[in-house]
This record gives sequence, structure tokens and C-alpha cells, in this order.
Amino acid sequence: MVRGAYVTPGDAFGVGDAEVGAKYRFVRETARRPQVGVFPMLELPTGDASRGLGNGQLCARLPVWLQKSAGP
Repeated sequence: MVRGAYVTPGDAFGVGDAEVGAKYRFVRETARRPQVGVFPMLELPTGDASRGLGNGQLCARLPVWLQKSAGP
């Protein structure tokens, strides 16, 4: 995903940092157990940090997702 960024103070407009990731489920949901997965993601410094359109550095994240369905 590539985000467009708009910064009011300097009126900068352009492409922000790009995010690349993929969700991977390693525990399937059952009647009693939630689904468990991870979403490793990299934020690539593609935006111009000097203009406020990015952070200027590579960021890595590893969120863990838990999901449980409810209802009929």
C-alpha cells in the first residue's frame, strides 16, 4: 500500500511511505478457540521526510491478531 500524504504547515503534498505486509494464520478458529495470526509488515521510507511526507527510516512491525466469531 502506498499512502498519499498531505501536510498543512508547509502545504506539502505527495507520496508517503509504502507499507508491505502479509497476514498469516497459524491457529484455526474452533468453537472454543480464537483464530491466531500474525501480520508482519515493513514500512519503506519512500516519502520525502524533509517535507513531512514520511519518517525517513525503515520500520518493521509484527502485530499478533486474535479473532473470534460471534453469533449464528
